[in-house]
Amino acid sequence: MMKRLFLLLAAAALLSACSSAKEVDEPTEPPTPEAAKRLETLCEQLNSDLATLYTLIAADELPDCVVSVAPIAPAGEIIGYGLAFKQNGAVTLYLDPDAKTQELVPQFGVYEADGIRCWAMNGQPLLTATGAPVPVVNDEGTVPRLKAEKGYWHISVDDGKSWWPAGLAPDGTTELVTMPLVSQITEEPDAWSIVLADGETAFSIPKEGTLHIEVDAEETLTFQPNEIHTVHYTVTGGSNKTVVTAKQENSETGIYKFKVTPTADILKGSVAITADVPATNKVLITATDGSRTATTSVDVTLRFESSATLITILTPGTLAELLTDYDQEAITELTIVGNPNDKDIRTLKGLPNLAVLDLESAQLEILPAYAFEKKTSLTSVKLPKVLKEIGRYAFQGCSGLTSITFPDGITTFESCAFDRCQKLDLRDITLPESVTTIGYAAFYDCRFGTKITIPQNVTSIGQYAFWAQRYGNQPRLSSIYCKAVVPPSTGGTVFLLREGVQKPFLRVPVGSGEAYKTAEYWKTFSYQTLEEEF
Repeated sequence: MMKRLFLLLAAAALLSACSSAKEVDEPTEPPTPEAAKRLETLCEQLNSDLATLYTLIAADELPDCVVSVAPIAPAGEIIGYGLAFKQNGAVTLYLDPDAKTQELVPQFGVYEADGIRCWAMNGQPLLTATGAPVPVVNDEGTVPRLKAEKGYWHISVDDGKSWWPAGLAPDGTTELVTMPLVSQITEEPDAWSIVLADGETAFSIPKEGTLHIEVDAEETLTFQPNEIHTVHYTVTGGSNKTVVTAKQENSETGIYKFKVTPTADILKGSVAITADVPATNKVLITATDGSRTATTSVDVTLRFESSATLITILTPGTLAELLTDYDQEAITELTIVGNPNDKDIRTLKGLPNLAVLDLESAQLEILPAYAFEKKTSLTSVKLPKVLKEIGRYAFQGCSGLTSITFPDGITTFESCAFDRCQKLDLRDITLPESVTTIGYAAFYDCRFGTKITIPQNVTSIGQYAFWAQRYGNQPRLSSIYCKAVVPPSTGGTVFLLREGVQKPFLRVPVGSGEAYKTAEYWKTFSYQTLEEEF
């Protein structure tokens, strides 16, 4: 797999981009027939090198496999190799650079644009006359061609139909030897490793008869909890018996899940990687047919962009141990991912100055009773995305709490869950539609705006659940929106209303008015009930 292909046919970048090159007023011709012949030979070699580069890229794209390799050693020293591919013919790759040649010919390379490898020249994209990139290998793939004419290089990207100048060409008085394409070719047990002339770009083409797997992940994949990345794989040398699997290398670092989906031809497919608890690790993707095995890997790690302290809990109940090396009095912001349990929640409650707590990516479905009771330092909390239930008295007396984020799937607020959270504004929070139960005094003594909305799935509301209007500095509750088609059961008075002021309007779904007019507690609003679509 080539991670970055930029092949230097010469080290110098002395030519301008082809789109801006212009001829001078007095072009020159080679001084002698011998010089002209040398230039013609050089052009042939350069065009052959470009075709060779195309073949190498095509072999890597397919991917192809190497059938045979023959060293080139005319004087006993290897100066290159001849490689034969199963599908892409044969190429000759020379190793040693020639300094004079590097100074006198264009520099070609390949870059990636929108996932497509395109030609480059002198470090700039090679463009058509209309300004479009020139792709290397696809339905419109084209191999550029060079010629030397009137003292200038000319280039074509349409198979010689049109040419334009591309900088000064040599005059042919100096003999230029074969151009190098690669700096190193190494035989491995199952593949040939090729390092290109830039000395940096390397790729591996498998040998015929070996099993080989490649993926398109170019860099380390970074994850937030529950985030999914998909990589695509290609198997060479396999059969209809080939099976691809994926696993994480280190079972003690992070928790990742995998789904392998082959395509119709079995030798290509995708691996969806899901981070339950992201951490630095490797994903091993393996192809096997029973007798042969090939493995490649993808680096994965956590992407964390907050300035708060981050703690990952792999083993429930270990938070206290994980915080041993921290100055716990200095912790004011904390993000928890992983698998906390009730013991870990008690550890959080014991942090004396904890103000901002992010549990959004924690795997916790029930927040235990008394979890943060009277934790007055708390000002902002993000609850776990998977949370279903908030236990009784969980945030009772959290007088500093001003902001809380509820997950979409929460169903139950137990008794006194937010009792006496006097700075918690309902104007700032929304109860998700998944809520079914609001317990006794769940939001007692919290601050509300002029309206309260009860989600459509609520079946029961405990007594005193929304007693908060006794404070003279609060706005008058003017509207109650109850979106439930069936009137929720209540344990008695739900809303504390000021004496001597008009009761709020009760708004219910279309067709539910009669049910509310006859239901216990709700019938006290009957003469003000309005049917309304939500």
